[in-house]
Amino acid sequence: MEINQNNYEAYLLDFWEGTLSEEGKLLLSDFLRAHPHLDDTDALNLLDDVAMTQPKLNFNPQAIQY
Repeated sequence: MEINQNNYEAYLLDFWEGTLSEEGKLLLSDFLRAHPHLDDTDALNLLDDVAMTQPKLNFNPQAIQY
């Protein structure tokens, strides 16, 4: 596995999706440290600011009119 400037975005996507292996995470982190101009948005910390919650749904079956 070799991360370069042509494919690092795919590794970032895998990281964000949670499918990147531990080895891949280390390689990506090392790559971004070696190329700080590619990480100007602090990409590896973006997930710290994201929280996804499932909305509560209120379903009233008596409200359905047939």
